[in-house]
Amino acid sequence: MPAALTIHEPMTAAHAERAPARRTVALVVPVHNEEKAIEPFLQAVSPHLDLLAERGIRFELIFVNDGSRDATLAKLVVAAMRDRRIRVIDLRRRP
Repeated sequence: MPAALTIHEPMTAAHAERAPARRTVALVVPVHNEEKAIEPFLQAVSPHLDLLAERGIRFELIFVNDGSRDATLAKLVVAAMRDRRIRVIDLRRRP
C-alpha cells in the first residue's frame, strides 16, 4: 500500500500576508534495488540538508521505492525513523 501523501493547497494572498516567509525544498529520489547506495547517498546529502536548515529553509527528501526486491525499503524506513525530513513512498508491483 503506498504511503499517504499530503496535498498542500495554494496559498491565497490573504494567507501570504499573515504567514512568515518560509521556503521549502523537496528532493524526490526514485529508487529500485538500491540497498547499497542508500547510506552513501544519505551521508553525501546530509551536510546539505543541515546547511539548508541553518538558513531557515525546510527540506524534505522523498524516496519513491519502485518495487525493490532487496533491502532498499527496509533501509529507507530506518532512515525515515532517524530523520523526520525523510519520507518514503512504496510502490509495490502486483504479480
